Amino acid sequence: MENSELDIWSRYERLKRSFNVLTQITANMVSTLELDELLQTLLDRLTEVTNADAGIIAVFENGELVIKSVAGIFPKDFVNIELTFEEGSFSWRVINEGNLIYQESAHLHSKILDTAYKLGISASLGVPLKRFNKTVGVISIHWVKPHPPDDEEVRLLEITAERAAMAIINANLFKQVKIQAELIELSPDAVIVRDLNDVIKFWNKSAEEIYGWKKEEAIGKKITGLIYDQNELETYFKAKDFTLKEGKWQGELKQVTKDGKKLTVLSRFKVLYDNSGNPYQIISVDSDITEMKKIETLLNRTQRLESIGRLASGIAHDLNNILQPIAILTHVFKRKLQDESDLKYIEIIQSSIQRATNIINQILSFSKGIAGEKGIVQVKHLIRELEVILKETFPKNIKIEIEVQKDLWPIVAEPNQMMQVLLNLCVNARDAMPNGGTLKIKAQNSILDKHYITQLPNLKPGPYVIISVEDTGTGIPPEIIDKIFDPFFTTKELEKGTGLGLAQVNSIIQELNGVINVYSEPGKGTIFRIYLQAAEEEFKEKGVEKLKEEIPIGNGELILVAEDEPAVLEMIKLALEENNYRTITVNNGAEGIVKYSQNKN
Repeated sequence: MENSELDIWSRYERLKRSFNVLTQITANMVSTLELDELLQTLLDRLTEVTNADAGIIAVFENGELVIKSVAGIFPKDFVNIELTFEEGSFSWRVINEGNLIYQESAHLHSKILDTAYKLGISASLGVPLKRFNKTVGVISIHWVKPHPPDDEEVRLLEITAERAAMAIINANLFKQVKIQAELIELSPDAVIVRDLNDVIKFWNKSAEEIYGWKKEEAIGKKITGLIYDQNELETYFKAKDFTLKEGKWQGELKQVTKDGKKLTVLSRFKVLYDNSGNPYQIISVDSDITEMKKIETLLNRTQRLESIGRLASGIAHDLNNILQPIAILTHVFKRKLQDESDLKYIEIIQSSIQRATNIINQILSFSKGIAGEKGIVQVKHLIRELEVILKETFPKNIKIEIEVQKDLWPIVAEPNQMMQVLLNLCVNARDAMPNGGTLKIKAQNSILDKHYITQLPNLKPGPYVIISVEDTGTGIPPEIIDKIFDPFFTTKELEKGTGLGLAQVNSIIQELNGVINVYSEPGKGTIFRIYLQAAEEEFKEKGVEKLKEEIPIGNGELILVAEDEPAVLEMIKLALEENNYRTITVNNGAEGIVKYSQNKN
């Protein structure tokens, strides 16, 4: 075969080999989006086809040019070295000029090339990794013996570099998408994508946790039948229509879980557009705010109760001012009247006044709404006060029974909190007896030994006051009895209970280092039993002498009376003067100081 024919055949073989290599490289680029694997495969094939002794690929990371792959005789510890912009840097020269460059050892030097030349490298060829005028890195291949590239090698390197640049861009995009996908999976919010027919296309991990439907169960189903109650579909479709019109929407929606639990979510809708600019999907990000809404409702209710409390306090004060003159007059008339029947009527009036005063004091006490400091509390007194409230407010078909040990020990507590505990338990008992029944409140002393308290965790042996609230109501089902002290757990309808009553009771008892337990039989009733440590002997409440109700007879003493309520002022003046006192009356403190200075002797 002649030389010309040999040259043609040799060139054909090189082209064929180059084409095969290019095909393999392209296939590798398509088959992987993992950047490190892609670059190493690319460099290995290029050094092989060009008979190079070494190779480097460096790409831009956060603005820095970093070696990502090495091949041939170059050491592996070149990987992750940053190629700084310095005089004589071969890679930076290739990037700056933007073209393929071939050089031999006598031309340029740099730190990397100095190391390379020590390994015997004498020639280098570099080509920028560029796509659409965006340079993402550089490929350089090196030979021990000079190796000026022919046209086929130049073309192969340029095509490979362009495709490699595209692959690197795609790999970086894939990495970003992968990170975003991982963030979506880690998001505490439900991320859902559905088409315009409401068929679910994407369902993240949090959506599984919030709604109870696995990804495999949700994808392909219509969202309207999966997480929306039929009564809420109109709201959903209005939100969807607004989203398609404006591009996005945000608001609260009522939804439902797989097991039927109702949710309130803060939902954000956004339209996804195709390459032609037409809407084709909607993505929603849903935050479960069910518990937050319950707390918000509770806070609103608390604010209303505070307002009602202030109103009640004002009314109670006014009622006190109305009752005081009547109370004073009864004392005056009682002293003047001699007839037994008349005195009986006065006693009835006094009894009614006392009853009204007790109720007013209850209102004033509870309207404050703020717990005071702990102190010695006589539980028997609280139960007697509670008895009055229950008999006044509970339905007449509920019988109230009280059993309190006569010498009941005191406890250390805050009176209002203890009253709140007892009231909450009694209200629950009332609600459990819609058709009537018996409510029994018992209190007794007990010495708990080390054997007994093994059944009552966190208690120490010693003297305790045991308070029980028993009803003959519907009872508590066994499957929920362990949940009744959980916050927000309730079997009542939304407007009839918050699920905080028993949680609050449990919290107060725990704060007092006590224990509350429950025993219940469905259809027979429930018993709540509270164990509170008795106060130490040296802190027990001393007896307080009862104040005399009668006004003692005077001896002409002069008394200054200051009162802003005219009727009350007049009745106090009358009562004092009827009991042989002299009076000076004023309407306020300032007048009182003036009168005192005039009559201080």
